[in-house]
Amino acid sequence: MLTFLIDPQTRKLFIEAESGVYECPGHDPADWPTPSPMDHYTSVELRADILCRALGEVLTFVSIDDIRPVLGGIFLEFESSELLICASDTQALGLRKISFFNGMAGSSKNAKHQLIISAKVAKALAGIHKDNADKAVSLSFNSSFIYFTGLPNGISILSQLIDGRYPAFLNSIPTQNPYRLTVNRSAFLLALNRIEPFANTGTRRVRLQLASEGCVIFAEDLDNSKQAREQIAANYIGNKLSISFSLSRLQHSLESFNGSEIRLELSALNRAGVVRDASAHEEDANLVLVMPFSSVE
Repeated sequence: MLTFLIDPQTRKLFIEAESGVYECPGHDPADWPTPSPMDHYTSVELRADILCRALGEVLTFVSIDDIRPVLGGIFLEFESSELLICASDTQALGLRKISFFNGMAGSSKNAKHQLIISAKVAKALAGIHKDNADKAVSLSFNSSFIYFTGLPNGISILSQLIDGRYPAFLNSIPTQNPYRLTVNRSAFLLALNRIEPFANTGTRRVRLQLASEGCVIFAEDLDNSKQAREQIAANYIGNKLSISFSLSRLQHSLESFNGSEIRLELSALNRAGVVRDASAHEEDANLVLVMPFSSVE
């Protein structure tokens, strides 16, 4: 049991537990900023579990580079009755598309709205979707803020939007991909995990050798005289191909899906690979783009 005590004079907070006493400073609640009421806003309703799960699936692709702050957030595009969710660090991109109810209130029928939300907000939402099955969450937004209501336990989240223009990454999605690898997602991920200790700690590079016989995964660390090679069963369509990716980004790509099989689509050695659920059609927007290493052996 925890006991919380507040000194009204100093505003210090004392927390008493069985194992000890903890003390931290407090502040005058009058100093807490009062948010301005939102005006001229657009609002939509979505299934909370679908929204929060989609945000969680792209979170791992958010950039941590402070030089481009817009990439430190998550891009949202509202159009018609669909929401496009995108995050990218320029070397990998996570994309999800979900539908919402009854159009956009406060906006014309064919309007398109683009905004960038904080990754911290997305992380908070991603952690609560399991408690929100079949419930609706309301999003209200204008040019400066986004407001989430209908969350569990009466929680509401108001957040300032990230100012800036998100890069037009969607134009870089390859549409003609003659090389296709279909593989069990868990088997592929476990193989990458086993190979990981043998990859170079700096580049974390892994090479995929694709042929009709299956997929060979190869990693090496010349500085420490280590290497590993593993073959996994797979269905491959196309000419023999050897291509290298970041091991970490491949792992994140596989972890962002839930299906038993994934499909890796490739068009050229210098173009991004497209990762989808194996059952997804070619126009499915639920995907991950992964850039290969520029030099291929």
